[in-house]
Amino acid sequence: MNKVPRYKYSIAEMTARLLRIAYPVRRELAASVVSSVLGNMARLGVMAFSSLLLLYKGGLIEGGSGYAAKMLAVLALSGAAIAGCRYIEGMISHVGA
Repeated sequence: MNKVPRYKYSIAEMTARLLRIAYPVRRELAASVVSSVLGNMARLGVMAFSSLLLLYKGGLIEGGSGYAAKMLAVLALSGAAIAGCRYIEGMISHVGA
């Protein structure tokens, strides 16, 4: 029978230890986390607005004049937000390391 390895630290103790180690770069770490969350939200926006655009083009939902253009503009903004947030996250993460 295989034994499950037992570790010296619990997850809570290990997390607390890692946060103590990361204390000098806490601002950079927080900025990186915020940028990552915003980038992930922008990815969800791309999926949502893309499906709305496909439904509109398929005639399954009604939209006013310029609806497709507005959706494409929002998609472009979401794409720019993804790229910007990934760049910021990467730069700040490497500065903090």
